[in-house]
Amino acid sequence: QKMFEKSRMLSSSPSERIFVYAAEAMIRSSAQGCTYYQSLVSKSWPIFMPHLLRPILKGYAAKLLRSETKETAALVGTMSIGLPYDLGYYQNVREANTGKKPQGIAHDPTTASFESTLEYNQRSLEELQKREQWDMLSLYFDDKEGIVVSSFSCGSAPKVSVVPFSKSSISELQTKLDILLQTNDETLESATGISSTDNKKKKDWWASRFALDKEMASLINTLEATVRPAIGGRDGSLESQLETMSLKADGAKRPIVLLPDHNLQRFPWESISSLRSRHVTRMPSLSSILSLWKTQRQKTFS
Repeated sequence: QKMFEKSRMLSSSPSERIFVYAAEAMIRSSAQGCTYYQSLVSKSWPIFMPHLLRPILKGYAAKLLRSETKETAALVGTMSIGLPYDLGYYQNVREANTGKKPQGIAHDPTTASFESTLEYNQRSLEELQKREQWDMLSLYFDDKEGIVVSSFSCGSAPKVSVVPFSKSSISELQTKLDILLQTNDETLESATGISSTDNKKKKDWWASRFALDKEMASLINTLEATVRPAIGGRDGSLESQLETMSLKADGAKRPIVLLPDHNLQRFPWESISSLRSRHVTRMPSLSSILSLWKTQRQKTFS
């Protein structure tokens, strides 16, 4: 405690201070409560250094989840996704508009306070789901918690659950995916050297393709099994929960906006059985969804 107090006192620049805040969040996480993390987020947000702000937001979301404040936990955790994108996007917007607030940008999270951004996101997300009938699913990895899955369904409170999962397990899945993609490229390239009259080589080539399909199916089944315990449903499956949360009044399936973080975005989540038949759109961050939607609404209205 004394070390952190002295470090804060000696920190002369915002970038130095956020390093101290991030260290506090990671080192003293188990001994602190929601108020402590809320204070850290409030101090760190205006500095907006994504790689340091991210663990603080995730720590705050974990504390909120344990205190049964699940609706806020879902939103705070989702706000940790895509911070580098937001920083680059809004910096470019400000530079393009010579420092003036551009038309169509109702809220800039990189210059506003955390509290105002949280309130704006909550209000805007409710408005979006009321008008557009979209559902949203966010997935991010927390070193201390595992994979955190949050669902924002029209007409109901946000839900958030945690699947125990290690960084090494994610690395193993990424390695398997890399091997599959590399093998896929190699087999496609090898097809150019096969004669149309060489039936044996053609048969062997197709056999390798079918084997590759089976390996990809196995990887996708692993992804499905990973998130199934988090969301649950009538029969404990992700699909049953999505059926419950994503039906319009006329029985049609609603579109789903998917927000995976940088640890999980490489995986083909759209191919798991629960999402395969849905209209799924990936977006880099919650702010990008709200900004694009509001800009499009203004153009349409005009």
